[in-house]
Amino acid sequence: MTPAAPAAPSSPASLADALDAALPQTQCTRCGYPDCRGYAEAMAAGEADVNRCPPGGAEGIVRLATIALQSRWREDTASSTLASAEADRWRKPMPR
Repeated sequence: MTPAAPAAPSSPASLADALDAALPQTQCTRCGYPDCRGYAEAMAAGEADVNRCPPGGAEGIVRLATIALQSRWREDTASSTLASAEADRWRKPMPR
């Protein structure tokens, strides 16, 4: 059974907290940041991609992307009609 996705963070600070909690906390600096918190804050600010944590592996990328996308979706649906157009774009079948 797949674990439930975490609730969407409601602010940049809570997004950084959620992303930081999803990181392996090795403080290895292989992402290019001095620690996991710095990397989480950069992701929350849109300054870093979710794929820069080698210790987290593929599962970590999925976990971070899920958190980041939930936050983005929440912002879009709360503030604009762009979200509807974006959702429609993703519902369309892929061209063959």
